[in-house]
Amino acid sequence: MIRVVPDVLSPITVTAVDLVGETMAPQWSEGLTYAMTVLGYVAGGMNWGGDYTKNIGVSSLPLSAKRLYDRFRATAPTAPIVKRLQYKAAGRATRYPAPQQEAPFGPRLV
Repeated sequence: MIRVVPDVLSPITVTAVDLVGETMAPQWSEGLTYAMTVLGYVAGGMNWGGDYTKNIGVSSLPLSAKRLYDRFRATAPTAPIVKRLQYKAAGRATRYPAPQQEAPFGPRLV
């Protein structure tokens, strides 16, 4: 059975807070997302606020994970140590593409 307040209104609340945050204060939008996740899980773990508050944390977790992924993906390739490691790893690839070899029982390659 679907309960309207905890199961339907909590994802709507997360979506509304995210959209209003991006529209009104874009610099705070990412922080609001993380705050909803943390507060929802902490309140759910302490039995504060009931299912509605817990479901706000659950509903905002995918958005928080996406924002963390985008943040680390955007900054990782620009780090100097990552570029050096990528350069060293590319230098060790010696036979790419591999040279053509004779097929058994086939025509000889010159």
